[in-house]
Order: sequence, then structure tokens, then C-alpha cells
Amino acid sequence: MKAQVTIEFLIILVVMMLLFSAVTMDLVKTSLENSFQMQTLQAVDSANSSVLSAVKIVSIQPAGAVKSVMLRAPADCNYSVNTKSIALQCSGFSKKYDGMKFA
Repeated sequence: MKAQVTIEFLIILVVMMLLFSAVTMDLVKTSLENSFQMQTLQAVDSANSSVLSAVKIVSIQPAGAVKSVMLRAPADCNYSVNTKSIALQCSGFSKKYDGMKFA
């Protein structure tokens, strides 16, 4: 009788651990996806600040002024730079720089 109770307890414990691990793994996956997206958004904001700073510096200089800006692109983003715009395509979202801010 005692052995049967022990085995039943162990089976219940294993089932509960399996259910708990399934729920936990799903939450960990969601959390990692959100952290990667936040990291990408922070990199985009950093690029935005760099470009805005360069635009402000060039705007107060005389005609023909040039300023080089180094942008660190997130791993899943592609930049497209024209004479008056910067387009940023990332997986899941896209932003376009219009000369004043990313829209």
C-alpha cells in the first residue's frame, strides 16, 4: 500500500513538473523575443539621435558642409540612404527618416 502511494505521488509530481516546464518555456521564449525587439528599437533610436545631431550641426554651417555619420544597424535591419532620406527596414517594423525624425 505504501509503495502504491509513493508511486502515485511520484507520477503526480512528474506530471506537474512537465506542465510547469511547458508553461515556463513558453514564457521564456516570449520574454527573449521581447528583449530582442527592445534591443532593435534602442539601436534604431540611437541611430536616430546620431542622424539628428549631424543634421543640426550641418544646418548651422555654410552651404556645402558635409558631416559623416556612422550608424550601427541592428542585425535584422537594412538601411537605404538617398540624398534627402534614410529608410530603415527591419523584420517586423519599418521606419523612415524624413530629415527631422524617424516617422
